[in-house]
Amino acid sequence: MQKQNFLTSFIMASQLVAASIATIIAPPVIIANSLGLPPQDATFLVSMSLLLAGVGTFLQCRRVGGIGVGLIVIEGINVTFISMIIAFGQKMIYQGLPVAETLGTVFGSLLAASLVVVVCSFFIKYIKRFFPPFVLGIILALLGLCLLKVFMIASAGGENVVSQLDTSPKGATIAMHQNLAVALTVIIVMLVCQFSRIKWLVSGATLWAFVVGIVMAYFMGILPDYMPADRVIVLPEIMKYQPFGFNVGLFTSAAILMLFYMLLNMGVLSDLCRIYDINPQSKEATERISGGLRAMGINSALSSLFCVLPTTPYAQINGMIFLSGVKSVKAGYLTALMFILIGFFPAVTALFICIPQSVLGGISLLLFGTIAISGFEMMFSDGISTRKMMIMAVSFALGLGVELYPTAISALPDIFASGINTGGLCACLLHWILPKDHRKRRSELSPNIVN
Repeated sequence: MQKQNFLTSFIMASQLVAASIATIIAPPVIIANSLGLPPQDATFLVSMSLLLAGVGTFLQCRRVGGIGVGLIVIEGINVTFISMIIAFGQKMIYQGLPVAETLGTVFGSLLAASLVVVVCSFFIKYIKRFFPPFVLGIILALLGLCLLKVFMIASAGGENVVSQLDTSPKGATIAMHQNLAVALTVIIVMLVCQFSRIKWLVSGATLWAFVVGIVMAYFMGILPDYMPADRVIVLPEIMKYQPFGFNVGLFTSAAILMLFYMLLNMGVLSDLCRIYDINPQSKEATERISGGLRAMGINSALSSLFCVLPTTPYAQINGMIFLSGVKSVKAGYLTALMFILIGFFPAVTALFICIPQSVLGGISLLLFGTIAISGFEMMFSDGISTRKMMIMAVSFALGLGVELYPTAISALPDIFASGINTGGLCACLLHWILPKDHRKRRSELSPNIVN
């Protein structure tokens, strides 16, 4: 039985790594290219990102001294910081600041912003009073819905394929059809495994979908080429870019974004507690959520010291836990270990970069669809009223509107550039300022009134 449990945990860990690693690898590569860093620096940043993802995942799963959730949580790079860091970094370089000093200032400012989250994590019991499950449910649903466009593009082969529709429509259309076929096959495999009566198929549904998708992509000739690493091993190096400085503008923007993600992750971790049959409103859940946010802040601070972007719990993991039914934290420990080992050896990292975007996109579509449904469950957990309907209507209209036509709010601060941020902030503000609705819930109205 113990051997079988280890095998189940190992399969689950492999799925968690495969589902998360692309999101961890992409941000440092994008930042390195945007700021003109040499290839060896890009390799270093990728390796450090994986190492810190392993450390953060271990902190979340282990839960020592009030730090961590004590459940399966994958702590990885927060991709929403990419545009902010590039914008501030390029501005400082344009003003004549050396690249090393620019990066030192960026990560020094992020270090200070991370400590704000650590401090706030001690007051979650009081903060939760201002953000009931209904509001957190809206934010969680927006997280799932707003990212579906991103993963649909990935399912079609990514931005590189989609952008070629104007210049080379025939070739791009064929490539899109091939990638969409792979993504659809991946989803079908996940569904077949999920509804199978064979336990190892159910627990490894995502992994088998990955394998089938990669094999299919190989035979269709759309598997990315393997790029050999330029070194055998990468060793950690603290404060590589010096001197560490401080930028008030970057600190303020980063602190606001981190506080919003703290709020978002209150919903993510509440949903995780529900999956583990822990009442999200209980004292135990509050302590676990507080520990999870504390781990996020501490690991983000550590990440800054190693010149890595802030980290955050990955919401898609909730969907994998729910679908697979595997809840043992051993899977989390194994995932952390895999991240660390992969981070030390760039040649292994390069293998994961070869995973086609259509495979990742197909799996993510299903997982983030599950997240959206979890958000709706939280919203309707205690009934629905006219007041809640109005808050939902405005929040989803603005949030999804920003995603559909982002140019409309181009003159507003960067924090509104995301539909998740816009709709989430709207839900919070409306909840605080609208008068309480003392009318009966719609579900309690008499049949004559409803009809």
